Amino acid sequence: MKDVVIIGGGPNGLLMACELSLAGARAVVLEQLPEPATRPKANGLVGRVV
Repeated sequence: MKDVVIIGGGPNGLLMACELSLAGARAVVLEQLPEPATRPKANGLVGRVV
């Protein structure tokens, strides 16, 4: 049994899964794409956000 279901395996979804795992929660990530995307998804992050 999983504690959390995360929809989307992009940068935010994967980071959330890792953080939840560190906190002891069991998460599953659901992703629609059959393989990693070739174009970057996190190209809008800037230094202040990171």
